[in-house]
Amino acid sequence: MSLLRKRLAAALEAGRATRQPTAPLPPPLKARRMLMALVQGRSFDEVQANLASLRKIAAEKDLGLVIVTDQTDIALFQIPGCITEYLASPDVFDRLSGAQDPQIYVARRLGILVRKWEPVQVAPFGDDAISVFANWQRIEPKASKF
Repeated sequence: MSLLRKRLAAALEAGRATRQPTAPLPPPLKARRMLMALVQGRSFDEVQANLASLRKIAAEKDLGLVIVTDQTDIALFQIPGCITEYLASPDVFDRLSGAQDPQIYVARRLGILVRKWEPVQVAPFGDDAISVFANWQRIEPKASKF
């Protein structure tokens, strides 16, 4: 039994000696400061063209990136450090659900996403995204900080 303990201790010590120091892991995305980009109404190609610059801006400011899109194919956004949230455009939501006021629903859903991720900045890209953003600011008075 003593021989087994000595061999085990020697193996553990050898493992400590050869172990390489690891780089510190970045904090989980939920714990990071976030940049939220609204890209409603943008084509897949337009979003793809702008995604590299969005990632660069987020990296320069040491921010995580939350992309809020109305596209159902989110494969483009499956990259490290990027979160994708789906938010239908008001016109699409209106056609699908027949809701009384889809603009209010979309604005409230955007408010939920902002409270969830607590971004330091919300950046709308394109006319549809600007419209959604402006409507949200009109409905939620606390949105004026953006």
